Amino acid sequence: MIEMLRSLAKNILQMAIPGRAFVWRLSYAGVGITFDDGPHPDYTPLVLNALDALNIKATFFFIGEQALLYPELVREVLKRGHALGGHSMHHKELPLMTPKELLDDLRSTSDILSQAGDRRCMMFRPPRGRFNWRTLKIACGAGFKLVHWSVTYSDYRCEGVDALRVRLKMRPPRSGDIILLHDNNPFTIEFLADVVKAVRARGLTCAALGA
Repeated sequence: MIEMLRSLAKNILQMAIPGRAFVWRLSYAGVGITFDDGPHPDYTPLVLNALDALNIKATFFFIGEQALLYPELVREVLKRGHALGGHSMHHKELPLMTPKELLDDLRSTSDILSQAGDRRCMMFRPPRGRFNWRTLKIACGAGFKLVHWSVTYSDYRCEGVDALRVRLKMRPPRSGDIILLHDNNPFTIEFLADVVKAVRARGLTCAALGA
């Protein structure tokens, strides 16, 4: 029941906010695979190689302080044709910030990521997915686009690939899904092929999200 209410609320937000400034599902047939919490010096390159082998594009939501440490990985994500978004500077929950702190955080993260490409990085995902109406109003008023998700397999728990496959079987990808994964652990890399296979089994394609 709680999950149904959350989905209803997110549906209302996506339909009600102008300019699709809040998104949790795609508006077209397909699946968006997204990665949070990078860039990671060991695992992000392996994720990129796995995506190349599977011939798909994805979206990475990077933490600002990590991007400062590994700018070459930020550039590599764009070089390989993937999309990029912010995930806060230090993975602090956005509702805990003052309005000024929130805007400074969003803009600082965007500035860091935008240096890697030729366009402004305006997509962002709130840490742990947590936001409130004030967060949304401030972010969208500044031109940012909040990207949530419709399904997660909780790979952040690092419980192993078998546990991930069980969850995938219980909730296979559906048309319009935005899938949350993480590019900071080894289990996601092996699991990625299972996700893509499940997507293609339904006649769907994977695509990076638009800015």
